[in-house]
Amino acid sequence: MHGITSVYDAAGRGRKSLLAEKDIEPFKQAIVEAQQQRGGGRLTAKDIAQIAKEQFNANYTPKAIYPLMKRIGMSWVSARSQHPKADPKVMEAYKKTSLSR
Repeated sequence: MHGITSVYDAAGRGRKSLLAEKDIEPFKQAIVEAQQQRGGGRLTAKDIAQIAKEQFNANYTPKAIYPLMKRIGMSWVSARSQHPKADPKVMEAYKKTSLSR
């Protein structure tokens, strides 16, 4: 088909993603699992780039991970990390007894 309407049928211009469309959901799940296994702290862009390379054969630099995360709908904001040996009961007792002004 030719003409102006054929433009809508053509593939988009520009560089294509290194991460295949079919791998987006498994990639997101791998990131979540890696964060859960960590037990404290958060994943860095370097960690996520390593997951992309080892599990999905997509070679991203840590700097390129940020736009990828945005494109696939994952927020970079994470909850405050908690030390693996933290005791919630002791922390709560401290909050109740400390002077906070």
